[in-house]
Amino acid sequence: MKNPIKLAILITTCYAIFIAPSSASAQQNDSITADQFLQQASISGINEVSMGNLGLKRAQDSKIKDYAQVILNDHMVINAEIKALAKRKNIKLPDSMSIPINSMQTRVDTALSSPSVKQADTSKNKTIVADSVEANFDSGYMQMMIKDHQKAIDLFTQGSQNKDPDIQTFCLKYLPVLKRHLDDAASISKEMPLKK
Repeated sequence: MKNPIKLAILITTCYAIFIAPSSASAQQNDSITADQFLQQASISGINEVSMGNLGLKRAQDSKIKDYAQVILNDHMVINAEIKALAKRKNIKLPDSMSIPINSMQTRVDTALSSPSVKQADTSKNKTIVADSVEANFDSGYMQMMIKDHQKAIDLFTQGSQNKDPDIQTFCLKYLPVLKRHLDDAASISKEMPLKK
């Protein structure tokens, strides 16, 4: 009677030590479905296109404007591929009108249209407030780009481990692009002068 119990304990222990971790890591590797990945990547990509446009419109520094143009161009290509991949796999993507607007996209316009700026329309105060908002934009924009691309890299890394080979290939193709965006954002941020 003791032998079957010892055998059961031994089998359970072996399962816990050798088999369970490998099946847990397999679940971790495939913790995001193709649907979830494409939907999240679509939302991220649409926001990046908006942020690229915002950078082109509001950035003061020419390096940041150039960076914003690269973001816009690259993410338009990535988004087109996301749409094509989703169509092939019959996966519905979120409607761009239903995606929440990134707070950075509204912050500058809200600040420039605030009552204090409107009241100062006839004086040079509006210019001072507007210049302050614009001066702080560049720094805030680059910090947002760093955070956004860290999240995108995490998402695409997860997607690269998906069991769907099309998702894996897509992620592996664009991970270097996202990493380059992150590296460039970090480099530009380090070069920026501190503004008061």
